[in-house]
Amino acid sequence: MQTGDRSGGLSSAFLATLRGGAEGGGRRLPGDLEARLLAMVEQGRAAWAGLRLDPEVFATYVGEHMPPEADTDVDAVLREIHAADLYLACACAHGVAGAARAADDAYLSTLANVLHHVDSSPAFADEVRQILRDKLFVSVDGAPPKIIGYSGSHPLAAWMRIAARRVGISLRRGDEARGRASAAALAVALPAGADPEIDYLKARYRAEFREAFQVAVTALTERERVILRLSLLEGLSHEKIALIYGVTQSTVTRWIARARESLAEGTQRILGERLRLGASEIHSIAKLVYSELHLSLSRWLVDDVSLGQHST
Repeated sequence: MQTGDRSGGLSSAFLATLRGGAEGGGRRLPGDLEARLLAMVEQGRAAWAGLRLDPEVFATYVGEHMPPEADTDVDAVLREIHAADLYLACACAHGVAGAARAADDAYLSTLANVLHHVDSSPAFADEVRQILRDKLFVSVDGAPPKIIGYSGSHPLAAWMRIAARRVGISLRRGDEARGRASAAALAVALPAGADPEIDYLKARYRAEFREAFQVAVTALTERERVILRLSLLEGLSHEKIALIYGVTQSTVTRWIARARESLAEGTQRILGERLRLGASEIHSIAKLVYSELHLSLSRWLVDDVSLGQHST
């Protein structure tokens, strides 16, 4: 059932961007939509007092970044948005004076801490920082700056850290590309182990496993993909991830366990459906999935060129 005050300018700007507009069938809108959007503007202004961003421009930006689940429940999605972070991203995307500098100072000035596992030299951190400045804040050939890929569904600090890590890994891999096998060849190489049955399944279903795993990854939520990167690629503890999201450590532990279980179950199900295997063979495939899950996760984290649902 649709509810919500649509009389204000912020509400009108926001609703104009949604699929089907304000009359989209079955959509649940907040009863205080105008007040909710105004509160988000005020959060942004409080956090970034020096930025002059038109409130209706921001409301439009919020609407443009609504994920698919907002087609049914706008109210729930708005409650989860990191408003101040999205406000800064909007200001950067629209070229507001001082916005890129504010983001640079707040999130890109400490890249050495993020990149120490890749390359600990200050020169390397400076190179990554410059690349990120160009990619995130500069429009090239009329295309919007990459900061537009940030949706506000998780903290901008985490998004920036992953962006920096991705650029750093890409730079290091580029430097070493001539001296090692291609990433594509590495991604499909499933090493032999101590279990003959598993070795046989790896050899027979190598391509199918890889495809099923990639499909299962796309079924994860954006938050699940982010926390897996933070945990496995960034090496952040559950306690540190909890601080980023403002939740308890046990909640993060459950999130990560659920994400890994979803990957395993999804990969197993897809393999079973595509290969049309019987019950006994499904059991063997389950052994393959669980034996390869950590390795496949590690490869995906290194080789994946996207950030959530958007590339950086």
